[in-house]
Amino acid sequence: MPAIMALDLNLSLLACRAAIELDNLLLDRIMDFKAMPLLAETLKRIESSTSFSLDPGEALVLNRAIASSSIIAKPSETTDQLLKSASDIRGLLEKVMANPQDYKSNTEVLINLRAFCVELSKSAASYNRTMDEMEPKHPFRR
Repeated sequence: MPAIMALDLNLSLLACRAAIELDNLLLDRIMDFKAMPLLAETLKRIESSTSFSLDPGEALVLNRAIASSSIIAKPSETTDQLLKSASDIRGLLEKVMANPQDYKSNTEVLINLRAFCVELSKSAASYNRTMDEMEPKHPFRR
């Protein structure tokens, strides 16, 4: 499966679907996760980047989502901190997927993860829109 880039609309849709899965888990409706493993894989790919090879668009989208959702207490100031935050969030996702029953009583973790996924979806979609606006729609317009 090809890697999902922040510039792709797929990241926005994937994060949105993961938020729905977390919401369904909170409502005791689902135990089958499809989007959450893909989102964890995407975060793992991002965190395996070095500070120098991290895509600036991905860094912007991820940092905006983390700051907006307040899933991490202290906002990232460096790319190393951002990569550590991605690792922490991925770890939480993997723990929830491994033992969903353990987190039904601890709804705060699920609510925070869901908020992160919603913010990641919004952030990726708005970044996509911004990049589209930079390109002229018609060859004769500037």
